[in-house]
Amino acid sequence: MDDLAMKKALMSALFANLPAPKEAIMHKPVIVIGIGEIGSVFAHGFMKLGYPIVPVTRDMDMGVVADEVKEPEAVIVAVAEKDLHATLADLPDV
Repeated sequence: MDDLAMKKALMSALFANLPAPKEAIMHKPVIVIGIGEIGSVFAHGFMKLGYPIVPVTRDMDMGVVADEVKEPEAVIVAVAEKDLHATLADLPDV
């Protein structure tokens, strides 16, 4: 299982008990870079609204994620302040 599939499975398991959205609307996925305290809050909120979440951890290649998810609804960067500049520099050009 590759990193992206493993992270998707992990996030699905973490948020499996969320109530289903009231409307069955297909949303574009939201990419959350950094699934710590703040990133998980954003992910949880968007999932409650019916958005699929693509989590990105520091061990993952953001270029691979960008190739997999062509037109996300949003990309949220929720990393520690000390990691912000390096994370922004590593964002792929799309």
